[in-house]
Amino acid sequence: MSDERSWMLYGATGYTGRLIARHALARGHRPVLAGRNGSEIAALAGQLGLPYRVFAVEEPTALASELMGVGLVLNAGGPFLHTAAPLANACIGQ
Repeated sequence: MSDERSWMLYGATGYTGRLIARHALARGHRPVLAGRNGSEIAALAGQLGLPYRVFAVEEPTALASELMGVGLVLNAGGPFLHTAAPLANACIGQ
């Protein structure tokens, strides 16, 4: 059973993603941080005390699996031309 309050921030290690992650945490949210660079995601998650997942949107099977249990995805991972459609399609499939 998924917790509908659980949400994911994809692209968390980019400039905007870091701002969103810190702001969310300051407001009491605990998003799952996600992106394709494992060492950067792990470091940021460690600093903020948040869970994380590492995956690339170009891998549809992994993408669907990584979104399990997540009620909402905020996409801060650009270029959006490459990330928006795969993430949206995977979310619709959930």
